[in-house]
Amino acid sequence: ENVRTTYPRIQVILFTGAPDIESAAAAVRAGAFDYLLKPINMQELLRCVRSALKLKVVDDERERLAAANRLYQMDLERLVDDRTKQLNERSTQLGLAIHAADIGLWDWDLRSGGMYFSPEWKNQVGYADSGLPNLYQEWEVRLHQEDRSSFLKTLEEARTGEHAKCEMEYR
Repeated sequence: ENVRTTYPRIQVILFTGAPDIESAAAAVRAGAFDYLLKPINMQELLRCVRSALKLKVVDDERERLAAANRLYQMDLERLVDDRTKQLNERSTQLGLAIHAADIGLWDWDLRSGGMYFSPEWKNQVGYADSGLPNLYQEWEVRLHQEDRSSFLKTLEEARTGEHAKCEMEYR
């Protein structure tokens, strides 16, 4: 027990003159790799040492890989933090540029159905930011009557995959 506590990565082989099950079980519970009965048989000792060495090699490799994984994980977390900071900075810059240029933007996530209308876009169509909900219907009702049917047809073709790219101009 004392050896395993002081040197936890060393494989302990116990030599004993007490050939009973209780002694063997106690040795294994205390952390012994194996135990051999006295008098020691050289073949048995070599087999036991080889097995302990194989386990030590595997354990050392596991420890090396765990340490490398910890370093990789720390590096990856640092990279994610750096990229997140860069993305946040660029997002802030883009937001400031869009606001300064008074560019009205809208975005439609076709997978979720979610819509986004920028405060500038809402202002351009005569609403305060809080005065117009971000709903598809709010956008569709603003389509010009003469553009509506061809626009909705082209949009549906794009949604069903008939066109790889959907580019439309409307009033």
